[in-house]
Amino acid sequence: MAVERIAPAENIAAEDGQGWLVHMNENGYEIYLSANALKVEARSRTREDIEAIRHICLDIVDNGDQPLERRLARSGLPRPNYVLTTSPRGCQLIWKVDGFS
Repeated sequence: MAVERIAPAENIAAEDGQGWLVHMNENGYEIYLSANALKVEARSRTREDIEAIRHICLDIVDNGDQPLERRLARSGLPRPNYVLTTSPRGCQLIWKVDGFS
């Protein structure tokens, strides 16, 4: 079962917002966040609901750290601003961007 909530980042980061996310994750729900700003009237995370593209994300699901290190060492690929561990075998590379449409 899926539950979709749209809320400002400050609400999600607040103690009660974090408590709700921990509770849902402990009960088998997966947690997904939008890295980009949504329109005020947004009710989902579809392409049409994006107000501004501020981040580009690349999900990596592999065995071990070698694939991540190989990707980070590629020439022509800028270093990501963030590398988040998303699961025991996965991570997400995130770049801050400006001027994307």
